[in-house]
Amino acid sequence: MIHPSRAPKMWLIDGVFFQIPSAINVDFPSGHPAAATPDERFPFMYAGFLGRDATCVLDTMSGALLDDFGASTLHEVVLNEEEGKLEFTKCYVDTTAPIFYRFARREDGLWVGRYSGEDVEGGGGYTHCLIRLAPPGFFRWPT
Repeated sequence: MIHPSRAPKMWLIDGVFFQIPSAINVDFPSGHPAAATPDERFPFMYAGFLGRDATCVLDTMSGALLDDFGASTLHEVVLNEEEGKLEFTKCYVDTTAPIFYRFARREDGLWVGRYSGEDVEGGGGYTHCLIRLAPPGFFRWPT
């Protein structure tokens, strides 16, 4: 896992994924069940970082996210800004079931895509995010 203070370049990621109502039960973070129509989708925000650890011998990117369902690590991260392509595999820390994310960047800078996984209710859904390069020293203690 990448440590944010050891990466020469880090990207911040903020996004939202939409989940179908049948996947949400009374254990929903608010503790209250919600009434919804079958075609309605609930948005859940996430935030985290992507980067390449300078101490890692592999030429790969990784990262981490946090959302309403918990902390997750990101593996097999591919970020190609020239082609407008972002892909990663997300695994919550308490499970090994992978969730696959694939995005394409629109002209307005919004990254739009889908997520999927065997353990995901309905097989997957839609997601979009914003990414931006973190300025040097963003993850360091101020001096």
